[in-house]
Amino acid sequence: MRAQIPQKQCEPVRSYPTQVCTRRENQTFEWSRMPANLVKDCDQPAGRIGNIAPLRIKLMYRTLLVTVLMTVATTLVAHAAPMATTAKPAVASSETVTLGGGCFWCLEAVFDELKGVSQVESGYAGGHVANPDYIQVSAGDTGHAEVVQITFDPHVLPLDVLLRVYFTIHDPTTLNRQGNDVGTQYRSIAFYRDAGQKAAIEKAIAQTAASGEWHGKIVTQVEPFTHFYKAENYHQEYFKLHGTQPYCRLVIAPKVAKFRKLFHAYLKR
Repeated sequence: MRAQIPQKQCEPVRSYPTQVCTRRENQTFEWSRMPANLVKDCDQPAGRIGNIAPLRIKLMYRTLLVTVLMTVATTLVAHAAPMATTAKPAVASSETVTLGGGCFWCLEAVFDELKGVSQVESGYAGGHVANPDYIQVSAGDTGHAEVVQITFDPHVLPLDVLLRVYFTIHDPTTLNRQGNDVGTQYRSIAFYRDAGQKAAIEKAIAQTAASGEWHGKIVTQVEPFTHFYKAENYHQEYFKLHGTQPYCRLVIAPKVAKFRKLFHAYLKR
């Protein structure tokens, strides 16, 4: 079959056993049959036709590689999604518990030294009067107890350890008193914020009773937390600021010494 193409400027035609193309008087080219890999179009750079097959192979490999990578990525995402939805919720890094056991100066002095505790505040809780002051609470008419509100990291200091300290540094068997401090404001009372804290407090009471450390029935009250009223500023860090006063030396210091001896591993460094 012959095809007529316009005259074009081209390189000289190589000689093959069969003539590739010849110039005619009408300035067109006449093409003869021959294998496609030997046909050389005058418009195309030398070697272009010979490179078509390798290029197609490269494109096929690239397409295959992209397809495989996309399939793997889709599979990984599909498997990762259920894992993300079923992951366990992170445990809170901060927890607060409110405890009463006699004078709040004593409790604050101990818990201030406990590893994992970030804040201890002295105050009042468990009564029916809003925003009470020290004079009102000391009169015994507000229903409030002197308490400390402790903020701690449960990853560093488990609640059960904190409660062991609490039941070690005050006598939970004396009703409405600690030593010479007498009145309902000095009662042993533990406030819980959720079911977990309630269970932990009840467990600590049972363990304390079974230990025989204290003689008599444990009278610690276990009540839901409602409100905490921070005490006046002069009550905060009292032992730290006034450690040489007689009450601090005779009452608070022995409690701190007992705590340091029994819970040395939990002291702040």
